[in-house]
Amino acid sequence: MRLAILAFDGLEYALVDLWKKALPYLTQKKYGYFESMEEITTPFLWATIITGAQDPRNALKEYTWSYPANPVLRFIWKHFRFLRGKGLGKKLRIRRQFVDKKWLTEKSIFDEYKSLVINFPAYNWSLPDVVWRWSLTEVIGDEERSRTYYQAILENDSETLRKALRFLEREKDWDIFAVWFYFTDIVNHLYGKNRVKLFTAYLRANKFAKKLIKAIGNEDTVIVIMSDHGGLRGIHTTRAFISVNRENIAFPRNIKEVYHFFKEILKS
Repeated sequence: MRLAILAFDGLEYALVDLWKKALPYLTQKKYGYFESMEEITTPFLWATIITGAQDPRNALKEYTWSYPANPVLRFIWKHFRFLRGKGLGKKLRIRRQFVDKKWLTEKSIFDEYKSLVINFPAYNWSLPDVVWRWSLTEVIGDEERSRTYYQAILENDSETLRKALRFLEREKDWDIFAVWFYFTDIVNHLYGKNRVKLFTAYLRANKFAKKLIKAIGNEDTVIVIMSDHGGLRGIHTTRAFISVNRENIAFPRNIKEVYHFFKEILKS
């Protein structure tokens, strides 16, 4: 059996469930959630998913995409989350740097099988220049920067979709296909209380999923649509979304089980 992973960063189970009638391609035949982890950021979570690392904090070597090092600021960041959307982020510049598969502490599932991987975190992703110009904490609460930042992410993800569809059209010999999109996480950080913006983004994700599902076909492929964590009201939640195009597949209970969930699919 082949495996296709359609990854939507930060896709929230509760919102998909709320709007499920409008999101048939996201929910597929069976959908639910698994438990992610608090205060662990995107590269570490996806690294855990593709390697099965049992301690997500050690899934990447010598790398910090972390929360404030100052203990006082870190306490505020962790325990007063509502302040993140009130301009606190401008005081907390979080260090970022590019990370790809050379940072992984364990071998990824993509390197165990014949894989077609498009823009996947902690493996071979690419992000627009605006991500490196401003940290996300500098953008939250700034209307003009938020608009510029979000538009750049949307354009980058749209190009990722076009690239994925081109590859699927000409590349037929693969065991794993994987692609990742960022806008579903960014819309929560920038517009987490704007239900119109959120709903529009989730409709866009459903449209992306529709195009990819039709390009993949599902006769011999298990299609997994998933996130690394959820997101509500501008902050992360631990309910990561997952759906499959089969009814008889048991979901992983937590993020540490996702890698083995993938392996079982490939062995079936």
